[in-house]
Amino acid sequence: MRKEIEGRNHRIAGMTLLLVVFFISGCRSFPFFSEEESRKRQTIATEKAINESIPLQKLEETCRNLPYFRDRTPSVKAMSQKKDELFYYYQLNVSSKYVFDAVKTFMTENGWVFSSENDGIWEHQYNYENSTYSIQVTQGKFGTDDFATNCRLKRPQDLDKKSE
Repeated sequence: MRKEIEGRNHRIAGMTLLLVVFFISGCRSFPFFSEEESRKRQTIATEKAINESIPLQKLEETCRNLPYFRDRTPSVKAMSQKKDELFYYYQLNVSSKYVFDAVKTFMTENGWVFSSENDGIWEHQYNYENSTYSIQVTQGKFGTDDFATNCRLKRPQDLDKKSE
């Protein structure tokens, strides 16, 4: 009788181990573990916050008006915890020189000040600002995306305004 119980316990333990291995190895297919699903939820939450805030609407309009990016849908929209900065990620697969030259021309012609350039091993970034916003355009590797823009409201207290 005791051997039957031990045998059954071993089978249960073995089956449990197989189920755990199966679950862990296949968990990427479940929506609550999916990076794509997470990116969708992040985009939806960001769009909701933008729709509820005039300052964020203006920030988005400014950021989405950049040449080359204005006609493309970002793969992800995200927002800082303070809700004073918006992030957009794109899969463009184009020359960074083309994008940076187009952005530089547009920014200069529209009164933006070039504030800095960061050239790292994995990323290349240009930064611009005006009296209200700062904008970063980055070429790098962000998962499946190769470009990112982030736009920041320089005076976060403006977020409290309901209209302007």
